Formats: sequence, C-alpha cells, structure tokens
Amino acid sequence: MSSTNTISPFDFLAASSVFRDVAPALLAETEALWAYRQLDAWEPLWSADTPADELALVLSGRIEVFVDDYTMAKLGPGELLSEASAFLRGEPRTATVRAIEATRVLVLGQPQLQRMRLAHPDVYDALLARALLVLAQRIADKGARIARLSDEGDPVDLARADGDGRWQRYAASAPTAPVSPIPALRLLPVLMSAPDDLLARIAGALAPRFVEAGRALFLAGDPGDAVYVVARGRIDVMRHVRAGGVVRAATIEPGSLIGTGALLLDGPRNATCVAPVGAWVFEVARAAVAGLDRDA
Repeated sequence: MSSTNTISPFDFLAASSVFRDVAPALLAETEALWAYRQLDAWEPLWSADTPADELALVLSGRIEVFVDDYTMAKLGPGELLSEASAFLRGEPRTATVRAIEATRVLVLGQPQLQRMRLAHPDVYDALLARALLVLAQRIADKGARIARLSDEGDPVDLARADGDGRWQRYAASAPTAPVSPIPALRLLPVLMSAPDDLLARIAGALAPRFVEAGRALFLAGDPGDAVYVVARGRIDVMRHVRAGGVVRAATIEPGSLIGTGALLLDGPRNATCVAPVGAWVFEVARAAVAGLDRDA
C-alpha cells in the first residue's frame, strides 16, 4: 500500500477489542512493527497449508475464513485474523483467508511478532490469548458440526451423555509413583527448545493424575476447568452421537494437550476422554494456568 497513507495504525489497534486490556502507551510502542496491505474483492490473504508466518488486523472491508469450502467465520474492522500456529515456527495454516470486498489489513510478520514478544510482552500476550481463543472456538464449531451430521439433527444432551454409567471417572489414588512430565513437555512444539529451568518451573505447576484402563479422565458435560498433558499411555476422545452411541474421534498420545478448548471457552467438556490403557496425565487447573509466569 502507498507509504503516503496518513492513517495511524495505532488508532486501529487501540480500537480493537483484542487490546482492550493493554495500556495505550504500551500499544503505541508497537506501531512500527505493523505493515499495511490492500486486498481486492475475493483476493486471498493466506491459503491453507502455506506457512503461518504472520497475523493480521482488519482495518476496513470484510474477510472470510474457510476450511474445506466451509465458512468458519466472517470478520470485519477491528477483528484479528489469527492462528495459534503463527506463534510456532514452521507450522502450516489450517484455513484459507480471503477478502469478500475491497479490504485493508494491518499485518504482523513472524519476525516482528518475536520482537514484540521480547520488547512488548503485554501486547504479545494479548495477541496470543486471542489466537488461542479463536483456535478453541474453531475446534468447538467444527466439533458441533460433526456432531450435527452424526446425529442427523438430534442434539446430544451433554449433561446426560454418560448418565448410563458407561464410564467411571479415574480413582484418586495411583498404584505407583508418577512419571516425570518433563519428557512430555519437551514434545510440545512451543517448549522443544525451552531451557531446563523453565521446564522444571512448569512441571512444578502440574498435578499428576493416573487414569486406570477403561476409566475416564473426564466426562462429556463436566466443567472445563483444567487442561492436561499426556505423559504416558494414551487417551481416547469419545464423542456422543444419536441414540446413545459413541464414536472415537481421536487418540491423544504422550506430548499432547487435552481440554484446552473448554478451558479457553469457559464451557463444558464436549467429549468424554477415556484411557484404553493405564495413563499418566498432568493437570493444570485454571488457577494454575493464570499463575504461570509469562515465560511459561
């Protein structure tokens, strides 16, 4: 876009709900990190499976986000176009983003994002929080769509999904001493190169939980008040469908997180998670998540 544009990026950043909790003075310091981009109607901004190497904020016009020809969202001025994968090097985009009409955006590239992380952590944290919220909502929406297709229009009552006692929750006690969570933490992309002392601090905030074979870590409809890291064994994600049936939607292996969506969206669990074999997981309760320092 022409460098003669006199509109200050700060005006748009300050008006966005993304930064409502960021002090204006701190936000103004990041103005030079953003760049303008102009899009014509139906021009793509990003394509699925290309590197997720930037974020964007809509200044004017309208943007459509779609996956496999299914529209996930339509966004307008002041809204953030973000993927959690943009915060990780080498990760691909999961959605295609294009302008519905003539649109202007502010773009933040990955190098600038890393500079922001070091020099302006409050602004960086606001972007990361919104990116994770967008990801959680997208997963929840896609899960609901799958459930509607499976149920042929009949909704599943999550509060009663396990009312038949199909699964019992795990017992409070464990048969052996817990394994270390650090190898599993090291498998998380964002922590692969983290220093040992940081991993040790994170591990200190985790609570070990042993889930016996055939028992549930949590049931559909339970409060989403914690996130879990799988350290040993595996966890099956079971979704409830029409007429009381269940299908295995995924199997979670060591080094993966469970329960982030419900925690971020402050909603109930939309699936039951069961251990097909004895499994060690580590819990981070909502209060512990809030208490972790920024480096963690």
